[in-house]
Amino acid sequence: MTDSTALLTRLEETKGDERLEKESHVDLEGKRAVAASSLKTEVFGSRLLLPTLLILSNLSAAAVVVLMYIWMSKYNGGKEAMQGFSWEDKSPKVFNWHPVFMTAGFGFCTTQALLAWAMPFPRVLNKSMHAIWHTGAWAFSAVGLYAVFKFHNDMGIANLYSAHSWFGLATIGLYGLQYILGLTFIMPLSIVGAEARELVLVFHKFFGLGAFLMALATMAMGILEKMTFNKTGPSKGMEYEITNAAGMVLICQAIVVSAAMMIRAGQQELGQRKQK
Repeated sequence: MTDSTALLTRLEETKGDERLEKESHVDLEGKRAVAASSLKTEVFGSRLLLPTLLILSNLSAAAVVVLMYIWMSKYNGGKEAMQGFSWEDKSPKVFNWHPVFMTAGFGFCTTQALLAWAMPFPRVLNKSMHAIWHTGAWAFSAVGLYAVFKFHNDMGIANLYSAHSWFGLATIGLYGLQYILGLTFIMPLSIVGAEARELVLVFHKFFGLGAFLMALATMAMGILEKMTFNKTGPSKGMEYEITNAAGMVLICQAIVVSAAMMIRAGQQELGQRKQK
């Protein structure tokens, strides 16, 4: 009996050891899975991807403005008389303000306005930055529009004669609507209720990104139109390279800014779900 009891006891201990080993193996696998998931979150979530997209968004937005400035100041048309900037009447250099100020307004400032919501600041500060940058976009763009209308009127050229012009007007109209919708968020709740704000916010987000992409498309059309006027081709050398580089940067800007906005929206939705 004693030998049998000892044997049974040893068997139970062996089974217990095997059970502990299995549990520790499962626990180890679980920890590995959690670590892998955490790594995916760091790489594909906010810790690495979003900051990278924000950096690329800012670089691309600034690069387009710089390229427009270099093009208009040093290589426009391959003629010195067309290069540089001026506000003198009937000067061809008046036009050169247009691409620079439009890309600075609807390109750079609007990018900053959109990315303001992705900044790790209090909501009030983000909202203020959003409004300030959008106001800056209007200010720069107003100068750009004045430049092109002045140039056309001085030179006896018809206004609003191309697809670029009409796309531009449509973009400006959509921006104006967005600006008005944005004002509802600073009105008292007694005037615009919470439910109305939620509804307006859906349209504000959708049309905000849409207006931004329309602006980039209009810029690309403007570059192509100006290249056509200047007969810009491979033989033009640096002008050809600058204009094509600007077009590629606009594509990059559209992708990275849109991606940053989508990821930020996903993070906010995930955070709201966790709170619930």
